[in-house]
Amino acid sequence: MKNIELLEIKGKCVIPVLKKSVEERLNSLKFVNPKVRELCDYAISDDLFLRAGLVILGCEAVGGHENDVLPAAAAIELLNRSTLVHDDLVDGDSIRYGRETIWSKYGEGNAVFVGDFLCAQAFLMILNDKNYTEDVRTQCSLLLSEMYTRLCMGAIKEELYQVDYIISKDECLELIELLTPPITELGMKMGAIVGGGKDAEVESLANYGKHLGIALFVYNHIEGIFGSKKASKIRGVDILNKKINLLLVYAIENAKNRDREKLLKILKKRRISNADTNFVIKKIIELGSLTYAKNLIISNLKKARKNISLFPKSKIKKDLEHLTISMSNLLNENNTTN
Repeated sequence: MKNIELLEIKGKCVIPVLKKSVEERLNSLKFVNPKVRELCDYAISDDLFLRAGLVILGCEAVGGHENDVLPAAAAIELLNRSTLVHDDLVDGDSIRYGRETIWSKYGEGNAVFVGDFLCAQAFLMILNDKNYTEDVRTQCSLLLSEMYTRLCMGAIKEELYQVDYIISKDECLELIELLTPPITELGMKMGAIVGGGKDAEVESLANYGKHLGIALFVYNHIEGIFGSKKASKIRGVDILNKKINLLLVYAIENAKNRDREKLLKILKKRRISNADTNFVIKKIIELGSLTYAKNLIISNLKKARKNISLFPKSKIKKDLEHLTISMSNLLNENNTTN
């Protein structure tokens, strides 16, 4: 079994807890009608629970038990889905992993409100769980708040940069650290806290999650240029939508004057043609952006593995190590230059 598949299986363990929590909350609201229930159920009913899987692994890595961490893992999953619902609306993405996005299926206003609802429910998952000590509930709530704050600040910065696409590679890397690692970094930290991990173990797993998150996000940027059937991304989608993309930023920064001017001119067009997209992708390859991105992913995966070196040999440690190796293999399997 591939380790990414194992992560998906781990993550799906939160589904009963997550659905029960949302259902109980909706039942407590007298004004909720069937359409609202349908909307909320749709928001939590796909098969992708990777972030929850990482929280569970973080708990088990320090000797905790899966059942103990399910509420925390469900909270992370709710917060993650809240941000994705809002991101899809802001970006105008109508499909995510083969399904209609919330705003596309139910309208823009409903996407805003259901995203807010999922965020609020994430905090309730922690605060209402009496099996956690007061100290654990406080620490987990603070981590959720830090996650959401960092994600929001990252999203604001991204929107500001997209106005004229004046952003350096280093600024783009700072943006990447704001936008994705909070979920994986602080999610694994939360799992380790719930599992009763020592301070050194908690920080090591948080750093593992941080570097894994950076690798995942950069890989997402590669898909944004070269496309992905699994993620329902067409070739050049980040170019067409003028999204901040590390590969494109790297190409602009390293291009000679004439090519740089042409790249920026294309991004300022109201409508980007297929010829424009092909030119941009050609320059991304020629200027070494793809190689740079792949090397950055490999570097962060190595850092992730290094951060769990203090843990003794165990099945969970092996799973965490193999998860990074699976990602490295994924880079080699995908021929992104076609």
